[in-house]
Parts: sequence; C-alpha cells; structure tokens
Amino acid sequence: MNRHLLGYIIAILRPPMVLLRWGFEAIYPYTLRHLDRRIEKRNEESLVRDISDSLEFLFGEYDAKMVPTEAKRFQPGFDYAEVLILVGCLRLQLVRCRGELGVMIAPNFAPADWHELSLLLAVCVNPDSIARISFVDLWDLSSKIRPQFPCILEWCQPGRFTELKKLLEGDVYRNDRIVMRVTQTEINRNLYRE
Repeated sequence: MNRHLLGYIIAILRPPMVLLRWGFEAIYPYTLRHLDRRIEKRNEESLVRDISDSLEFLFGEYDAKMVPTEAKRFQPGFDYAEVLILVGCLRLQLVRCRGELGVMIAPNFAPADWHELSLLLAVCVNPDSIARISFVDLWDLSSKIRPQFPCILEWCQPGRFTELKKLLEGDVYRNDRIVMRVTQTEINRNLYRE
C-alpha cells in the first residue's frame, strides 16, 4: 500500500475514532471503573498474601512493614499489583504484572533513588562481575536474598550507598545507555528509511 493511500485512509478513519474515544471516556467512570477498582484491589491483596508467605523472614527477623504505596501515576492495567515494604534502612518495591516480577530498592534517606535489587544482590555475591539476576517468583526471590540480606542492608547505609551508585554507574548503567542508544539508532534507521 503506498503512502498517499494510507494517508487518505487515516484521514477518513480518524474523526470517527476520536468521537468513539470521547464517548468511551465519558461513560467509563460510570460503567466499568468500579470493576477495575475491584480487580486492582484483588490483585494487590494476592500480592500481599504471596509476599507474606514467601518473604516471611523479612517480617520475623527484620521487623519489615508493608505500607501503602504512593498515589499511582497511571491506571493499572492487566494484573498489575504493587507493594512497598520498609525494612530497616531501606525500601523494597515489589511489582507484579503479567507474570513478571520486578523488585526495586531505595534507601530511606533517598526514597526516590530506586535501583534494581538484582544488581545489588549481584554486588553482594560477586562485586567484580555485576550482572542482573532474574527472579522467577517470590519464592525464588526469597531464596536468593535471604542469605545476602545483611549485605544488602549494609550497602544501603548512607556512605556505602554512594559507593554502590558509583559502582553501578561504571559497570552497568553506562553500558545500558550505550545499548539503548544503539537500539534507538537502529530503530530510527529502519523506521525512517527513504
């Protein structure tokens, strides 16, 4: 299909689609939003239950507490659930969506400075070779962090955390930015080929 024909088709279909979107946005809060809230609450309760079962050592040995997460910046989709845990000098943010588990960590003195727990765990296991560690589920996470948790707490102290950030910047984040730039360049080259 040539570009001119595609442009005409888009020009014809866009106004009705905008009208449909406007209509759905107008009726959504009165029809389906309450179902979304119920599903969202059920997903979060399920994650809280799973965390209580699998990471019980945090609550028993380290006096961890689950706290309400900050206001969500977006409408959760699919089976998204998020839980924030305060443990000593650090915060753990656990996010589960579509079967994937994400775990971020930040010290209490810098609550907006989030880093992947898998990287911190890699630093504890072998600081000379830092690589991301994947977690299959919460039980896998528990088995991997339990022996290393004193080390994780130590790295989240004010002096050590600055050192950790420098270590991650040099070994991980710089490489990530290079890979992203190369990928973006490749995508742009393929998208805007003449």
